[in-house]
Amino acid sequence: MADLSRVESMQYPAGHLAHLSENQQAQLEAFKKIAQEQGYFMPGTATTEASHDDETMLYACVEHS
Repeated sequence: MADLSRVESMQYPAGHLAHLSENQQAQLEAFKKIAQEQGYFMPGTATTEASHDDETMLYACVEHS
């Protein structure tokens, strides 16, 4: 598992969608992959939208870490 480190900045929007560190973005992608493998998430395709948007997945990732 990746080494997680706390971001010391408490300024908004740090840690929010579109303002993630490289490590945070990698963890979101890893969480989405796990959720897809377990059948909880379906990524979007050229013709369909994802089952959940990245903001929802980010919230779920943070709540379950």
